[in-house]
Formats: sequence, structure tokens, C-alpha cells
Amino acid sequence: MATSTTTRRRPATKRSVTKAPAPGPGASHHEIARRSYELFQARGAGDGHDLDDWLQAERETGARGSEES
Repeated sequence: MATSTTTRRRPATKRSVTKAPAPGPGASHHEIARRSYELFQARGAGDGHDLDDWLQAERETGARGSEES
């Protein structure tokens, strides 16, 4: 008598998607995205730090924007 092995799958779950924060008064979304990508590349293009890169870019571009005003 042969036994069959069945693999149970987990039920599909919805992934939460975090939207990018709105750009500060001194920077456009494009400027923040560009700086965020530069930070990503500087770290060696490793996954898992996208939010950190975005927030850092937002701080940097926001600081530049307020300094120029």
C-alpha cells in the first residue's frame, strides 16, 4: 500500500504596501527618488533598506531645500 504525501499550502495573505511619504516643501518627489536610488547604489544595491534610503533621502533633500530658502 503506497502512501501519498501532500503538501499543504498557506492561505494567500495580503501584503501591506507602504506608500512613499510626500515630499517636503523643499524637494520634489523626483529629487527624493533620485537621491534614494543613489543611496541604494552606494550600499551595493542590497535589498531590504528601501524605506531607510527613502527617509534618508527625504531628510537630505529637505535640508537642502530649507537651506536654499
